[in-house]
Amino acid sequence: MQSKSPKIQRHPPAAAVGGASERPLGLRERHKLDKLRRIQSAARKVFLEKGFDAATTREVAEIAEVSHATVFLYAKDKRDLLFLVFNDDLDRVAEEALAAVDHAKPLLHQLLQLFGPFYQYFANDPQIGLVGIHQYGTAATGGTPQMQRVQQRSEATLQAISASIDACKAAGSVAARVGTAPAAHVIRAIYLSEMDRWLHTTDRDVDAGLRSLRAALRLVFEGLREHA
Repeated sequence: MQSKSPKIQRHPPAAAVGGASERPLGLRERHKLDKLRRIQSAARKVFLEKGFDAATTREVAEIAEVSHATVFLYAKDKRDLLFLVFNDDLDRVAEEALAAVDHAKPLLHQLLQLFGPFYQYFANDPQIGLVGIHQYGTAATGGTPQMQRVQQRSEATLQAISASIDACKAAGSVAARVGTAPAAHVIRAIYLSEMDRWLHTTDRDVDAGLRSLRAALRLVFEGLREHA
C-alpha cells in the first residue's frame, strides 16, 4: 500500500498561548506574544549555557522578567519549555526537508535530501540539538501542545521515509518483500544515532556528517536492494 504524503501541521508562533490569527493583535494578545518571545529567548540562553539538567525554570523566569508562575502558562514543565524553544524552527526545517525529497531519485539520495536540512540547522545551534535529541523520545508520552507538535513532526518524518521506500519499491530498486514500516523505523533510528554522534564532534561539519550517515544507511540498503 502506498504511503500517504506527509505534512507538517502549521502552528502560528502564538498558537500555544491564545490562538492569535491573521487579524491585528489586540493589546492583551501583544502582551502575551511579547512574554512568549522573552520566555523562548531566555530558555534558549539557559539551555545553551547550562544544558538541560542544570537549567531551571526559575532562572528562565528571572531572565525573561516574568513571574515563575507565568512560565507555566506557556510550558507545563522544563521538558515542555525545551520544546517551546525549538518547535517553531524545526517545523519550518521539516517543511523544507519534506518539500526537498524527489521520489524519482534513488532511496539513499532521497533520505539525504530529507535529513540534510536538519544537519544544516543543528550545525548553527548544536547545543539545542543535543539537549533536544536526548529528550526527543520522551515526547511520545506527553499530551501538551508542544509535545504534540514533536509527535506530529516525528510521524511526518516516518511517513516521508515510508513514502520514499514505497516509491523505490514501485520502481523496483527496493525489494517488494521489505516491510515498509519496520524499515522506516530502522532508518529513523540510524539517523537519530548518527545525528547524536555528529553533534558531539568538535567541528560539526555538515558534509562529513552526511557522509557518515550515507555510509551507515548503505549498510542497511545492501539488504534492501533487489537482486537479479
